[in-house]
Amino acid sequence: MDTKDKLISHYVKSVKEKDQLLKKLSMNTLPEKDLHKLLLLNCELNELVGKMIEAGLIQIEITE
Repeated sequence: MDTKDKLISHYVKSVKEKDQLLKKLSMNTLPEKDLHKLLLLNCELNELVGKMIEAGLIQIEITE
């Protein structure tokens, strides 16, 4: 698996994991461990988006 495929796979996995935690959050309060994991996933997703931009997988267009 090349780097681009790994980035995409990692991003999808992280999004799914974040979605599961958010669903859990809507049902009740998250334990501190899960809340910490959710915050780390947010950071990880931001880093992955940056790497995907650098690899040319995605483009972000800023409009006013």
